[in-house]
Amino acid sequence: MENVLAKLQLLNYEAEFCAPAKPPWPLLDGTAFAIPSPANNQNAQFFHFTSLTAWLLSKAGRSFPAPQQFDDPNTTCTNILTECKALGFAAPSFAPTKLKQGFG
Repeated sequence: MENVLAKLQLLNYEAEFCAPAKPPWPLLDGTAFAIPSPANNQNAQFFHFTSLTAWLLSKAGRSFPAPQQFDDPNTTCTNILTECKALGFAAPSFAPTKLKQGFG
């Protein structure tokens, strides 16, 4: 996660992703998506993950609308993996629904 954070900082995620959100997204730490949310709020953790993913996909030139908090999580997961495949990433060895956890 430390490598991911360093790369996000190079992309200026603090100013371009976190700050513009209302309310602003909290800055990520080394365990942000590695373990379940300490507040036991996996829905919020999943929404943060998918929003960050949408921002990263837009930085990569993909037209991927940011998911809304109450969108179907199965559809969101499938769409994320489809966009990653379109960018040339190999298909993962897990089902799209595994992303619903928001961590791991």
